[in-house]
Amino acid sequence: MYNKALTQEQSDFAAENHNLVYAFLNIKGYPEDEYYDIAAFGFLSAVRSYFAREDLRSYAFSTIAFNRMRSYVGRHIKAEATRTSRLVSYDDYESAVFSDTSPEQAYIKKECAEYIENALTPSQKLALHLLTDGSGLHELSEQSGVTREEIAGEIISISSLVPTLYEAIAA
Repeated sequence: MYNKALTQEQSDFAAENHNLVYAFLNIKGYPEDEYYDIAAFGFLSAVRSYFAREDLRSYAFSTIAFNRMRSYVGRHIKAEATRTSRLVSYDDYESAVFSDTSPEQAYIKKECAEYIENALTPSQKLALHLLTDGSGLHELSEQSGVTREEIAGEIISISSLVPTLYEAIAA
């Protein structure tokens, strides 16, 4: 994010074109009370970029602003979807899955869960724990101090345990 205030020229330009924020929200059908702030940050980012990059001046400012606002709102919606589609914790999973099952099914499911838990490395356990808290790759990376690529690799390696689990059950 930018820590410096807009220059007077940028501020005047933003004031003259501020109606684009409302136009964007109305055209896209986003409620102002929910998305105004997010779109406004995108708009201000577009103002800064428009003044900082000469190559952008070959386009209408409205095009730059709409693209930037679309990007900001899209990232916000994606982040919200990630937060609201949290994975279930193991305790919630255990109580939900084992409640209406036969003793044999409960035993098999518990063995499967224990097998997966024992098969995880410490970094995989950390990634899984943070995932079950609803964190996305960026948040996982920030919280663990590991790159997003390394986190993605851990998640892939966790998902590769599923075939191994089936082999262990069949044995």
